[in-house]
Amino acid sequence: MNVPRQFARVPDTVDVQKLQESTVGIVGLGSVGSQLALPFAQVGVGNFVLVDGKALKLEHTSRHLCGAGYVGRNKAEATAEALSQAIVGLHGKRLKVSPHNITRTKPATRFVVDLLADCDLIVASTDSRDAQRRINRSALR
Repeated sequence: MNVPRQFARVPDTVDVQKLQESTVGIVGLGSVGSQLALPFAQVGVGNFVLVDGKALKLEHTSRHLCGAGYVGRNKAEATAEALSQAIVGLHGKRLKVSPHNITRTKPATRFVVDLLADCDLIVASTDSRDAQRRINRSALR
């Protein structure tokens, strides 16, 4: 696999090819999760699973990766679009998006857990301790 030219200046100590094959899952795409997604993509992570069930509000935009043009859109979908605009080749099947929350309902949680199953790294950046515990338990299985 050839390393995309946009990563030509990433230091040689970083295995960009391995990063291109890696998948990072981020649950909670608010001010923390959305801001973490971009640096992961900028160093070469090639695949993402983005999960958030909430819409972006105007009061979020001062801290969020996505600006006012994304208000009203699902945070995971908006973040995926912003990443695909910032990083050449990061789109389609490389970006899996779920507009669901980790909740007490089994079907929604099972759907999200299944999406995260193949992730090499999972970031739990939700504001819910219960959701964080559910993510941690599923990651340990």
